[in-house]
Amino acid sequence: MRQYKDMLTVDVAEQLFFDSGRANLKDTGKAVLKKVGDALKGYEDKVIRIVGHTDKRADQQVRAEGLPSNWELSVARATNVVRYLQEVGIPPSA
Repeated sequence: MRQYKDMLTVDVAEQLFFDSGRANLKDTGKAVLKKVGDALKGYEDKVIRIVGHTDKRADQQVRAEGLPSNWELSVARATNVVRYLQEVGIPPSA
């Protein structure tokens, strides 16, 4: 966790959230995101930015998932995190 001016950045290990080459959230990732979502509910006027990453070992598994590249995997991962945060009560306008 880092703070810069009025921004707070939380970096988490991808292994908690996703298996290599996969975009589906693991239960451990959901548990962490639930806690993050609960903490964020108490803040007004917030902007949340989700950034998806991949692991370098994922190339073959990405293709097995039906995705053409790691770029699509990173987008799918970020999208799944956003959707899960919405499920735990973070509105899309946050």
